[in-house]
Amino acid sequence: MKNRPLCSVCLFLFLVVCIIIQAGRGSFIRKLHPSLLEGYVPEGEKILLTGEIYKKENRDTCQILYLKHNSIKYQEQFIKESGIILYDEDKIKVHIGQKVKVEGELSFFEPAYNPGNFDNKLYYEKQNIHASVWVEVISVTDPGKSVLLDGLYNLRQYFKDIFVENMPKEDAAILTAVILGEKNGMDEELRELFKVNGIGHVLAISGLHLSFIGIGIYKMIRRITGSYSIGGTCGILFLVLYILMIGLTVSVVRALVMFLFRVGADMTGRHYDASTALSVAAVVVLLWRPFSLYDGGFWLSFGAVFAILAVVPVLQDAFVRVSYSFQKQNADGAALSAYFEGIREHMWQGILQGLT
Repeated sequence: MKNRPLCSVCLFLFLVVCIIIQAGRGSFIRKLHPSLLEGYVPEGEKILLTGEIYKKENRDTCQILYLKHNSIKYQEQFIKESGIILYDEDKIKVHIGQKVKVEGELSFFEPAYNPGNFDNKLYYEKQNIHASVWVEVISVTDPGKSVLLDGLYNLRQYFKDIFVENMPKEDAAILTAVILGEKNGMDEELRELFKVNGIGHVLAISGLHLSFIGIGIYKMIRRITGSYSIGGTCGILFLVLYILMIGLTVSVVRALVMFLFRVGADMTGRHYDASTALSVAAVVVLLWRPFSLYDGGFWLSFGAVFAILAVVPVLQDAFVRVSYSFQKQNADGAALSAYFEGIREHMWQGILQGLT
């Protein structure tokens, strides 16, 4: 670690953040404080709230709106709340970035009552969302919208419509999930088949997707222009816009941070250190969403990359030693050509990465 000061610092910060989250919890981290809304307003009550739309989802039965900077009026009291989800069955036309006034029925998310059950409450708390409202009346108080985010949402819907119109229903649903990260239109039976066969992760936008896209755009523009700076800037810009379109997740943020280190190293003429990039990404994710520490996706995403960086080289070294020993014992036999030796080495590398 002597030659990796940033990696050492980030590992220390990672340990400190883990201790704070595990031991200190709400005493240190504002996001872990109990929601004021849960303490003052009973579930099922009618409330009046105002907030700003920052995300939209379109379902068959309703429109889902995500609000931030919320102010809830209840019995002459005004309560501030970070995040609230709206379910709008009438699908009123609104845009991301607009401020709205809503009347509706308040409800809270259910925790996991039995070990192993899905904890709906914790899932949304990790996103700093503590309540949902079934909309009865909604009106726009500020028509100003976010041109960038609303445009990316419309672009996402445009591509989704193209898939649905030009492909069979099942194929369109799979392609929409893989490219746009939207699994709402997928048949439940088909989704279950992916899970049963252990390939459900294919339907999620993962760091591998982003690595292929980002590195592909970067290398293509770099070869066309002959400039590392132009290629890197275009690759970063494209990847950031794509991420804003599909939404932020733990694996997406991890891949973005590592991509920035990868391209930044090429642009500045420095050596890319994957271990440092991974440690920085871990700290960034925990500072962004502290509850990710309790998320299996966090450990799977970072654990997979850690295994490739730390475990695979050890296994490869062991394989090389065994292979060398075997060849030495059979020196009188015909030696493999360098071409076939390289193929075998790459095959073993793929197998070892798959096993880890």
